[in-house]
Amino acid sequence: MTRWLALALLCCVLPWRTVAAAGLPGELHEVPRLTWLTPGFLPDRGLLTVGLSGSRYHPGFNPTGGPAHYDVNQAALFVHWSLLAHVAVSGQQSWRSWSRYQVPGQEPSGGGLADGDFRLAVSLPGLPDWLGLAVYGGGNIPIGADELTEGVFSPEAGGTVSLAVWRYRQAPQMRLHASAGWRWNRNEQEGFGAGLGPQPQPWYPLYPSAAAAGGERANDFLCWGVALEFRQRATALWIEWTGAMLYDAVNVGQRENQQILAAGLIWGLREGWALQCHYQVGLWLDDVTTPWYPRLPHIGFTIGVSRQFRLG
Repeated sequence: MTRWLALALLCCVLPWRTVAAAGLPGELHEVPRLTWLTPGFLPDRGLLTVGLSGSRYHPGFNPTGGPAHYDVNQAALFVHWSLLAHVAVSGQQSWRSWSRYQVPGQEPSGGGLADGDFRLAVSLPGLPDWLGLAVYGGGNIPIGADELTEGVFSPEAGGTVSLAVWRYRQAPQMRLHASAGWRWNRNEQEGFGAGLGPQPQPWYPLYPSAAAAGGERANDFLCWGVALEFRQRATALWIEWTGAMLYDAVNVGQRENQQILAAGLIWGLREGWALQCHYQVGLWLDDVTTPWYPRLPHIGFTIGVSRQFRLG
């Protein structure tokens, strides 16, 4: 895992140094989300971004004897728009497929339209330019295929505070982000498991039924995230650690909660083309003393391309 993470960081740093050495003019192509986290600073008013991305997820060793090797592929269309000053909306619609999934009673392969998702973020005006504060809300759009949909709308809300330092020096600008929120997982009867059988499937989000979690409403997520971001000219590079904790679940161990370490990169100019890359490592571990097994990916990689326009 350490080897792959080091390689991902190297791939992010090399383009950054190339752009800096070339002295490219212009400003950074911005979007209102990092890998998972919504920053406290939002893009300028009128910027519309449209893009396509492809993702691939893969698990590691399964100590419980379950599926040790399977593949999940995902293609997504995403849109970000800063329609007003201090207001940004983002949305995504995905097509998802899986293969080599060896679980009795569940399909080993398949695919189809996944649920969409959206997020509306509003930043607080009138703050110093080194401080950003944003609140957000959104959730999934339950329009996916029978095998892939959550089946109900699960809303989420939260906020992020961001600090910008080293803003007027030769060194890249550094930003610190800290975020917290809540997701009301509303498929209380079944949890989110794609409807293929009694056990959940290997993608995000993933949660048990309320009864399996150990009580009424015990399967909601406490979401959190921290990120360290560096920005210079046409490049932003960050390290992000995010999680979704089943806060009230008594049948889920602490280390079984979703935690993700991500390295991310955006390379491109405002009102132009951009390349985006994300490398994700799942940090959860199974607790054999609990009945819950989180079949989440251990490794994931996303690459995307987008075009930014001025609209409004």
